Amino acid sequence: ESIDFDRFPDLGRWPEQAQHFADKYRGMHFDAIVPEGSMALRFVVEHLRSRFPDVPIVYGLVFEPVIDFSALPAGVTGTRIEVANAATFEMARRLQPDAGRLVIVSGAAAMDSALLAEALRDITPLAGALEVIVLRDWTYDSLLRSLREVPPRTIVIMSSIRQDMRGQKFTTGDLMASITSVTPVPVYGLARNWVGSGIVGGSVMQFDDNGAQ
Repeated sequence: ESIDFDRFPDLGRWPEQAQHFADKYRGMHFDAIVPEGSMALRFVVEHLRSRFPDVPIVYGLVFEPVIDFSALPAGVTGTRIEVANAATFEMARRLQPDAGRLVIVSGAAAMDSALLAEALRDITPLAGALEVIVLRDWTYDSLLRSLREVPPRTIVIMSSIRQDMRGQKFTTGDLMASITSVTPVPVYGLARNWVGSGIVGGSVMQFDDNGAQ
């Protein structure tokens, strides 16, 4: 089942959605409920757990900073992926020691904003004299224009891109090839599946490893 949060971010609809799942699966037995991602975990804990009170919850692929893990109730367990923003930036600095500016590319969705805030918190203390520029108020075409004009001696780090300023939805990994192909400097990222689509690399999240865990 999918809560499809990126397209339907209204949390006020969650009780109705949870009731739909409860009605759909009434009388069926589950060994576990496995939420994939932070918002699925929040949905399950806040709205679905009470409808299936004896079913353990095991979460994975959770990396967005919107969950208070210390407050999760009993019967909820799993593994969180750490977003290694600082390590990715430090890698870029080693590869581009003469860089004079840092560009962080982010989308305009609520989750994009949360991940951008975390990236800035992690990276800004390490940036020193580097000029830090954030690209987030863009359309797809204007983003490509901005990246084509990035000057030399620039580090570009891709954060989360789920939505542009006009509300168009994206899957971040699907944009990597087109973004990196027009950017005249190295581009770094946070996810293993982006490597091979044009990013140099980074201290990347390994989703397959997390799934196995």
